[in-house]
Amino acid sequence: MVQVLGSVLIVSLIVPEALGITCPGLGDFNSDGAFVDFPEPTCPGDPNLELSYTMYSTSGGNDQGIVFDRNSVPSNFNPSWKTLFVVHGWNSNADAGWMADIKNRLLANFDANCVVVGWGGPGGSETIQYGESASTTRTVGAESAEVMMNLITNGGGDAGLMHCTGHSLGAHVCGHFGRWAAARGMKPDRCTGMDPAGPLFAPNSNRSVGLYTDCAQFVDIINTDWTSGSTPHPDEPALVLGHQNYFPNDGHDQPGCTLDSCSHSIAHDYFVESVGNDCFVARESCSATNDLPGSCSPCGHDCGQMGYGASRNTADGIYRLETVADAPYCIG
Repeated sequence: MVQVLGSVLIVSLIVPEALGITCPGLGDFNSDGAFVDFPEPTCPGDPNLELSYTMYSTSGGNDQGIVFDRNSVPSNFNPSWKTLFVVHGWNSNADAGWMADIKNRLLANFDANCVVVGWGGPGGSETIQYGESASTTRTVGAESAEVMMNLITNGGGDAGLMHCTGHSLGAHVCGHFGRWAAARGMKPDRCTGMDPAGPLFAPNSNRSVGLYTDCAQFVDIINTDWTSGSTPHPDEPALVLGHQNYFPNDGHDQPGCTLDSCSHSIAHDYFVESVGNDCFVARESCSATNDLPGSCSPCGHDCGQMGYGASRNTADGIYRLETVADAPYCIG
């Protein structure tokens, strides 16, 4: 469970022994090898996992959306537009306000499709056991990939137009989403991790446990609270999970935040404000995540943009920028 004591976020992991599970339509998910420290995940279709997909698109305006699954293509899906899958993290659900904010800003600024992914319930993100939710990112990611692949196979979509962004454990859902699709010849264009969850993931040297560069053609990361759990110890280097890795305010203690939980959550607020707003421009490129800003130097026009506007035309690497306490947060 997570407890906030003063400004310290404590994640307690209770990991029951498990050998694995077979999920209908997906196959086996074993709790050995890279996943030996993970408990048994919950399968899609389990009544305790409230898995949902709701499609919104510019063509439908800011409507109520269409609920669909891997066996259907919603009528408001436009295969010629980019499609953004948005995934929440632990202790949250599809009603999270920031998910609606991303959807609304996306459709107001671009011709696009937006899929809001919910995976709440006591067998999903809303279980009190973090470990179970962490493991269930595998099955939710795989099922979400099946949904995406159906949009491609039966809806005329293009993997080169598919983008998944997730916060905390949702970032690792995107990782499994991309890796599952890539193994079936439909590697998505992009995955964005908004302060990816650390416990169970960061200490594991096998990067197949979650989001990494093999999950999409382009992977970008927003690191806002890596010292409270995204690494084995705050003095050790933060894991570089993406092609481009952005560390606003050195990746911790975000302006306006007094709790680690605030710094962790503000990652999705930064992403919201970045949609249609190209002001989150990095100022420095860096060589070591445990030496920020000491290892950084100005990168001028070669710096990238954090958030929705990130581009693969920017060189891979570690980037640093500063923000302010109030929305839209960016300095420009």
